[in-house]
Amino acid sequence: MINFKQFIEKAFLTEEKTQDFVNFASKELNLQEIPKIFLVNTRDNDMTTANYCPETKKIKVYCKGRAFFDIARSIAHELIHHKQLEDGQELDGTTGSDCENEANAIAGQIIRKYGQENPDFYE
Repeated sequence: MINFKQFIEKAFLTEEKTQDFVNFASKELNLQEIPKIFLVNTRDNDMTTANYCPETKKIKVYCKGRAFFDIARSIAHELIHHKQLEDGQELDGTTGSDCENEANAIAGQIIRKYGQENPDFYE
């Protein structure tokens, strides 16, 4: 479930488009459950462009001034951390860790696949 209450700023960021991407990525990852996703226009102290909280299973994505495909990549990255947790992996958010490298690589693959099926994705 995506919470649009906090942030809808640009016409290209619609609930329908975002939900379609989340459904696509979740299916690609074979998630058991889709975590709650919050799109926000201010960053928390521990946040760069997005974060995943394993205790609450919530994703927050910073959206202000970002293109939809960039927001989608952040969503995919954090969904991968959720999948890692579902698979029993210990999460390590350290730059260069296996956990982060895997999330970066797979998020890129998901973005490319989605873009191939949705040509207007990068507009």
